Amino acid sequence: MVLSYSCFLIIRIAVNGFDKKMYLVLKNISKIMQKAVTLIHAKNIKKLKDGEKSYIIKRKIRKVMILCM
Repeated sequence: MVLSYSCFLIIRIAVNGFDKKMYLVLKNISKIMQKAVTLIHAKNIKKLKDGEKSYIIKRKIRKVMILCM
């Protein structure tokens, strides 16, 4: 999932160039990834399965990607 988002960003940068909007998109993605990781660590990690951890991160990234399109 993260790989497909990375490919999307690379293609978008190649087509449109690296503009201010892409800078803000990448900045927002890094902030959301930090929040997702913080959220995972805030919960009891032993109770979360690996799939649940990746689901939280994917859900956060998906919100940013929808805003970018």
